[in-house]
Amino acid sequence: MQRIDSPELDANTALVRLLAAAFGREEPDRIRDAVRRIGVGHREDPVRVQTLTSALAAWDASQPEPGSLAKRASLRLDGPDPDAILRAWRGLAGLGTDAGNVLDRIWRQVTPPESVREALRAIYLWWAVEANPASEPQQPQMQPDFLTESPINWERKEIRTLEELMLTAYPTNTDTVMLASQAGLDPGMISRASSGRRFTREILATASRSGRLEELVETMLSDPVAVSVHEPLRELVGDTWLSAHNL
Repeated sequence: MQRIDSPELDANTALVRLLAAAFGREEPDRIRDAVRRIGVGHREDPVRVQTLTSALAAWDASQPEPGSLAKRASLRLDGPDPDAILRAWRGLAGLGTDAGNVLDRIWRQVTPPESVREALRAIYLWWAVEANPASEPQQPQMQPDFLTESPINWERKEIRTLEELMLTAYPTNTDTVMLASQAGLDPGMISRASSGRRFTREILATASRSGRLEELVETMLSDPVAVSVHEPLRELVGDTWLSAHNL
């Protein structure tokens, strides 16, 4: 097959994915090209993204300086132990196309091992096909534990839904800072070095670390500015939580 280059690829991300899936094992640059152009997509499959973050964390933990790859990728790292490194790489979950910038930053410096490349190739190979791992049926939860779980787990669907609702209701950094202030977050704990989705994540992570994620949700539910997301947010936290918080 002849190599298809830039003009055609720029206009056809489906072709980029197909080339990465079909030829990425023998031609890793195909995978890197897909990473750079489309990341892991807007509608990620959580199971395959979890496989990717686990492979990245294992690679990072094996470095002479464990956690150095996460630092190069500007991910928040709590320490050099394997659990902290895994938590850092879980920050890729939900970033979608923006994850490509993080991964390409690493790829420019060092080529990822086969385990990481194959995890990426699987994402492109099974694009838009949801994985269905065998699991026990989940029992309904009386309280939404994702609001009290610490550190925040970006691979959880509920957290990513909350992230999307925040981005919808508070699209600018100024809006998000005002929300954080009303929820009682310490401004000194918030890094202002990012914007957009990354800044929204900074606010959520700060709220989680300080044990005020529930207060952040309460503030959103009482804020007229966020009225457009009140209904889906109420569905997300559930009637039991709402009653317990007099909402």
